[in-house]
Amino acid sequence: MEYLSNSQLYFSTEVDFSLTGEEAHHVIRVMRHRIGDKIFITNGKGLIRESKIISIENNRILTGEEKNFIYENQLKHFTFCIPILKNPDRLSFAIEKSVELGITNFTFYLSGVSLKKEIKLERFSKIGIAAMKQSLRAYLPDFQKISSLSDLNYENIFYFDQKGKTEITSAKFGKDKSTVFIFGSESGFSQKELKYLEKMECLKLSVNRLRSETAIVTAASLLSICNR
Repeated sequence: MEYLSNSQLYFSTEVDFSLTGEEAHHVIRVMRHRIGDKIFITNGKGLIRESKIISIENNRILTGEEKNFIYENQLKHFTFCIPILKNPDRLSFAIEKSVELGITNFTFYLSGVSLKKEIKLERFSKIGIAAMKQSLRAYLPDFQKISSLSDLNYENIFYFDQKGKTEITSAKFGKDKSTVFIFGSESGFSQKELKYLEKMECLKLSVNRLRSETAIVTAASLLSICNR
């Protein structure tokens, strides 16, 4: 694996890795790049390309391939199932740090005890892209939402609670099985949710009670370390 720690990363959805819109604006107006300069671009599918700028026209940048870096998504089988938290800034923080640590699959659910009922996936998509570029990762995070926990369909389902006896680092969930980790809201789980979860394995992150966003980042950190 090659590390690009001193590089600025851009994101392109185009097959030819061309840049438009905000990405092109940042390259031209902020970073002041010119034709012939080399930049790094990811397609969000595991590839980061070292590219040379060959054309700048009408806020569109065309690039030529110089070198490709291909990365593995080591946590691709894991999904974080997260309640819609009351404080959007705390939820944004949790998503940002989780993406930086390598989590790429997120599902939001409406908790029975949550005070907030709506969420805009577009907002978190932008946060995810920014975190991916900041941390020089090559996989675009995916965001989904469901109405309740009963809508989940995974091979392995775990949830976090202070009463759990198994540490996440000791749990046997397997890298190749689709696994979801469920986090409770600020007020915990509703009785209906607990009924659904009673057959699932309960994991412990700390002997102390953690805020939802702290639990999310802690789990992301531990999974990142254990699956390098």
